[in-house]
Amino acid sequence: MRDNRLIEMRVFKAVAEFGSFTEAAHTLSVTQPFVSRTIKSLEARLGITLLRRSTRHLSLTLEGERFLASTNKLLSELSAIEADTSGWQSSINGPIGITAPTNLGIDQIAPYYRAFSKYIPT
Repeated sequence: MRDNRLIEMRVFKAVAEFGSFTEAAHTLSVTQPFVSRTIKSLEARLGITLLRRSTRHLSLTLEGERFLASTNKLLSELSAIEADTSGWQSSINGPIGITAPTNLGIDQIAPYYRAFSKYIPT
């Protein structure tokens, strides 16, 4: 099963921000018909009209404004989750042990300990 809800939300957000299907398509690097179909599909799935369209103007309905606020919140939270998760791999976790002869430790490892310890989270 394919779930396009996030795509629909991102497309809707772009349309709302730019006030234009064409500008949203250009920004998202997709075609204008794709944007139009996506918005139509989103409105059909939700059973509401999100945008008032005329030949010269595009505006949000009250429901569209509410949906945009919720969409912005969800997409911001998603970005925060991704940023937090991607930081897991780049942070040092757990003890580090070094086994080496005493002379090697004193001569080769100890001089670098202070510089290395700067990268250890406190």
